[in-house]
Amino acid sequence: MLFCATQEPSAPRPSTIAVAQRATTPVGAIAWPLDLVTRASPAEPLLDVIRRTTGNADGRVLVFDDDRLVGVVSPSDVARVLQQREVALGGARRAA
Repeated sequence: MLFCATQEPSAPRPSTIAVAQRATTPVGAIAWPLDLVTRASPAEPLLDVIRRTTGNADGRVLVFDDDRLVGVVSPSDVARVLQQREVALGGARRAA
C-alpha cells in the first residue's frame, strides 16, 4: 500500500485552540484529513515508510492491514527503534 502526504493540514493544531474552547471543540475540528496522512502496510520495510514520511505533516503513519487500521507509528516510535538498533550495532562492533 503506497500512499504519501506532503501537504500541511488545514485543521488547527490542538495547542492553537484557546483553553476556554478546548472542552467544546469537537475532535473532528483538529483531525487530519486521511488523504494527508501517510499509510503503510504491516509488512512494509521501515526505511521505505520513513522515506515516504519525509515532509509529511507530523510524521505519523497509519498502518492498515487491508482496510483495517491496525496501528499508528509516530516519529518517536521510529526514533526509538533506530536508537535501539544503533545501541545493538555498537555493542556488536565492540565485541568483534
